[in-house]
Amino acid sequence: MTCQYCNQICQKAGKQKNGAQKLYCKPCEKYQQAVYRKNACKAKINPVIAQLVCESIGIRGIARILKIAANTVLNRIRTIADSIPKPNHNKMRIMFRIYLIACMQMLSSCYSKAEPETYLIPSSFSGKVNILFNQNGIPVKYKNEYGKDTIYVPQIGKPIKYEDGRRVYEIPSSGILLSQFKNNDGFINRKYFLVDSNGKRISLEIFELEHYKRDSTRWVVNDKNEKGIFGDGTSGSYRNMNIPYQDFTVSSYNGLDSFYTKEHQNNFNDRIEKITGLTLRLK
Repeated sequence: MTCQYCNQICQKAGKQKNGAQKLYCKPCEKYQQAVYRKNACKAKINPVIAQLVCESIGIRGIARILKIAANTVLNRIRTIADSIPKPNHNKMRIMFRIYLIACMQMLSSCYSKAEPETYLIPSSFSGKVNILFNQNGIPVKYKNEYGKDTIYVPQIGKPIKYEDGRRVYEIPSSGILLSQFKNNDGFINRKYFLVDSNGKRISLEIFELEHYKRDSTRWVVNDKNEKGIFGDGTSGSYRNMNIPYQDFTVSSYNGLDSFYTKEHQNNFNDRIEKITGLTLRLK
């Protein structure tokens, strides 16, 4: 396969956690795959996002056009902005800061309605968490895996609950929560807690991804045995349905790989299908 960035020949470089073939390009030192399941992972998606921003298309509009999550669009815009070389001239530096502040204020105004969120997780839980929104019993029309119009009737999910002005998501032992909340887009303040049988809460750290070599990333973790949150803010929508979801993983760094095997992912999807009645994969 030729590299998606420089058109040179790539070589095989092991497997991804999901079983996909990983490729490596020596000339440009970038890892990639021949085929990506998610549009956000494709090599040329960032230039397209930058072009759409220049055309004054909003965050949600870009998300709809490219079929990726709005939060992903927002994160990519931040990454693109960070990659812009800052001018050395003092006057140009000041103008750049003014422009950047104006852009951030515009983005903040678009997302001013985002509500802070609190996640309450059983103290013994480790694994993937999936929260499905809009589970309110209102029928949703979508095209099924065979391209036919289908009506899906969501179940009645967990009632809406607030605590000190924050959304509260009480995660069950299965890790799959059906919620009547609508999805929450924007700059969101999230807090995660482990909760024991007496209701005592222990705060969980959110582990971040660090860009350390071109397009390579790694988790920033001090104690690899400490349980925390991986993949904070990951969101999307199931197939062609208007059923947005959010997911993350509760684990230590040393135990993280066990939740990304193909077998575990298939078992987790089976549980989602059983609980919701959805068909997430082509059979």
